[in-house]
Amino acid sequence: MAIDGQKIQANANYKNSKNLKGIKKEYDKIQKGLEKLLEKEVNEYFTADIKEKRVITLSKKLDKLDSFQKVLEELNDEEKRINMVDPDAPIMAHKDGQKLPSYSHQTGRDGKCDVATAVQSTQNNDLPEDFLPIVDQSIENTEEKHAKITGDCGFCNYDILQKVEDEREEDFYIPDRRFAASQKEEKGKFSIDKFEKNGDGGYTCPAGNSMEQPFYLT
Repeated sequence: MAIDGQKIQANANYKNSKNLKGIKKEYDKIQKGLEKLLEKEVNEYFTADIKEKRVITLSKKLDKLDSFQKVLEELNDEEKRINMVDPDAPIMAHKDGQKLPSYSHQTGRDGKCDVATAVQSTQNNDLPEDFLPIVDQSIENTEEKHAKITGDCGFCNYDILQKVEDEREEDFYIPDRRFAASQKEEKGKFSIDKFEKNGDGGYTCPAGNSMEQPFYLT
């Protein structure tokens, strides 16, 4: 079984995700708008009914912002953001570099039958404590144990490696974070092992082009 996580964007716009400073700024803006609205005189085009409805709408927005502000103040983190459309969706970085209100959808897929045998959604990136619950959920769903289980480095730490070694019968393959970091390369550069030396003393780059000296990461 292979276990991996995928970022799923929430049905909410990033612009609605605000930190404490942004919440206070929005609150002050709406409060000033409400004060002006209350001072505005009623006329044939701006009836009492219209005024009352707008007052109610702005008052609800203030109450909502006030509740979000209290949540952020309790977290004691000036940069922490909360989405006013979907408060449960934290900001997560996607593979394309975008930071969006999202959830992490984790799936365990059986390699032999190519079907998902366990799923769960979380409010965080892949964490070591998420790993074994997916394995156990798959065992419960299929009533079978997987011989070999793989996962990405996000699920790995010393405690998990020790636990699967001491307490589990299955074979686990989880790269550690240091290995994953060592495989990353700067944009537009390649490691030396990806260049092939030609018979004439030159090199062939990963794109198949010939060159006298390779530009690589040491």
